[in-house]
Amino acid sequence: MRILRALPLFLMLVAVRPTAAAKPAAQFSGSIQVVEVDVPVDVRDRDGEPVRGLTKSDFRLFDQGKERPIERFEVVDLAPQATTGGISAATPSPAATGRVAPPPRHILLLFDLTFSNPIAVTRARTAAREVVLDSLQPDDLVAVATFSVETGPRLLVTFTPDRSQVARALDSLSFDRSAQYRLQDPLRFLAPFNPAPPAIQSETGSESSEIRQEISDVTTETNQILAERAEIEARHYESSRVSAWTAALGELARFLATIDGRKQVVLFSEGFDSRLLLGRSDLADPEDAQANRNVADGESWRVDSDMRFGNTALLADAGRLVQQLQRADCIVDAVDTGGLKSAASSHTVGLDRGREGLFYLANQSGGQLFTRDNDLAAQMRSALERSAVSYLLTFRAADVPADGSWRKLRVELVGHRGLKIVARPGWYAPRPFQELHPLERDLLAADTIALAEPKKDIGLSVLATPFRAGEGVAYVPVILEIDGKSLLATSAARRELDLYAYASNSHGEFKSFFHRQLTIDPGKGAAALAAGGIKYYGHFVLPADDYLVRVLVRDEVSGRLGAAAVPITVPDYSKDQPTLLPPLFFDSPGHWSLVRERTASDSNGSEIYPFVVGGEPFVPQAGPSFRAGERPRLCVSGYNLGAEKVQLEGFWLTASGDVPFELVADSRPTGNEDYRQWLMRLDLSGLAAGEHRFRVAVVDAASGRALATTTGSLKIEG
Repeated sequence: MRILRALPLFLMLVAVRPTAAAKPAAQFSGSIQVVEVDVPVDVRDRDGEPVRGLTKSDFRLFDQGKERPIERFEVVDLAPQATTGGISAATPSPAATGRVAPPPRHILLLFDLTFSNPIAVTRARTAAREVVLDSLQPDDLVAVATFSVETGPRLLVTFTPDRSQVARALDSLSFDRSAQYRLQDPLRFLAPFNPAPPAIQSETGSESSEIRQEISDVTTETNQILAERAEIEARHYESSRVSAWTAALGELARFLATIDGRKQVVLFSEGFDSRLLLGRSDLADPEDAQANRNVADGESWRVDSDMRFGNTALLADAGRLVQQLQRADCIVDAVDTGGLKSAASSHTVGLDRGREGLFYLANQSGGQLFTRDNDLAAQMRSALERSAVSYLLTFRAADVPADGSWRKLRVELVGHRGLKIVARPGWYAPRPFQELHPLERDLLAADTIALAEPKKDIGLSVLATPFRAGEGVAYVPVILEIDGKSLLATSAARRELDLYAYASNSHGEFKSFFHRQLTIDPGKGAAALAAGGIKYYGHFVLPADDYLVRVLVRDEVSGRLGAAAVPITVPDYSKDQPTLLPPLFFDSPGHWSLVRERTASDSNGSEIYPFVVGGEPFVPQAGPSFRAGERPRLCVSGYNLGAEKVQLEGFWLTASGDVPFELVADSRPTGNEDYRQWLMRLDLSGLAAGEHRFRVAVVDAASGRALATTTGSLKIEG
């Protein structure tokens, strides 16, 4: 759902505080003008197979009983090759055709630690790892979480395209490591790795297991009666745990509802004793036979009516859980870990009394149950294939109150019978940011970063430059320019900013990150904010590869976002190949309030500031912006350029081709023969307002051969 609205560094404006939970104040009132809602729809035939070939005209969509026009229609087909009516592998991407890319699948691997056998969890974890590494689509976002009545949901790795981090989370799965995950990375993209995780301890025993131990010791009729009553009390205790389990899992579903699109939850669990929910259904059950004899003998007080007929309160709890899952657009595929067989024998590692409850949960949410099959990975792949074809319907609703209220949806097929529609039954209206749970806020921020979605509520520009550092790595300073006017767009007395930056490589693996929290008092520096804003200096240390630097800035009071993703290439400096770094434009002094990261090397002064020309430090612009006719200064640096006499050539990159321009550059000493620098000015005369890209080449003066090139961009203000 999207809401649419018509060099010493001195810091006087910004106060840095330690990482802590935000304390937001009130923000929204009234109603939001327009809300854009995505409705993923699966259509299946009588055999449960996905149906291809449908078009926008095949669907009708109703919001609160009122038919809404479908503003946008997308077909998502993850099949590897063309199918009748589907999208072929040769179909251009949405970006190439100007369409809006549909959201990816969100897959949550959820391990239930309340009703689970530790051996079965280990076996299920192995199967999940196989699926993650071998069977998912490149655009799928996968998360790993544990869940128990005592601790609630614990997110180990957030929804991410990085399969290696998901595998690390699975390898280090245990009961009590989420605090370490949170300390290392607030948004949980990077998982700490424990090659020898502690043994998982089952939490299914406690009181009830002690009571059952006492039952085995009784021999007399009187003690047997007391033991039966104790067993009933133990079951009542289990019933309370089941009730708490369904309530907490429902809360997790509500958290997941904040993420746009379909969520596929793969729940690994033995399930609770289904007789607590549905009563006994096996006439051959010895306990049921004994209960019948007790009733016939007039001793009905010895019968646990909940175990015989089912607990209506628990059934209501389960019904509410299913409703919450449906409302969150979550499909649950339940894996009965109690039915998984040992690889060495046919002996199951758990019981199957929870199977009926798991089946109820999966079936009612639109998923399926996996049980008693060694090839769990194949079954999981089959389940994921059912969501390989879907249709994305998007509509707009006006004047929606920002109160989190539930709004009903209905999707109909026109002219098709015998087909089953799987679609969310409704959607939640937006809520004020300060009412969101911390996990909801983290999920929203992580989703923006994972999808590399630009956000412009807060103006943000990003610069990242790879300087040669130690053996096989580069020091990559990252400069964030946060626009002050956009920070002043709300009337809040204070601004609490969260800054997140991640670097993911060409394989989608998240390799490094930094995070900082800043508190701003506009009353002490509103003029400085209006004139520029905040410039933050952080860094990565990265090996050679292509990277996407993903940055998000969030106002923790209002929830407003600024997000950007910029590509960079870290050269393999060990190969001594000629390399030019991106052009760096000089910034005017006093334009920004400057903040630099804190590192362990700050105390001993070992950190080197790389933005230096001819021995003089300067501050580069992350988002170069000038007026027509200006002659801004810039610096170009390079490594391993070889030839003694070189010259620089410049070209404007236009739609009609490269246009050369005069470039006068002064070489500056660096003290390193492998590292060269040039200081130059760029003549912007005659350029129209808007974005302009250019290329700079270093050419061997003797042969005319280009040794290395680099590109840059700038904006001419209107």
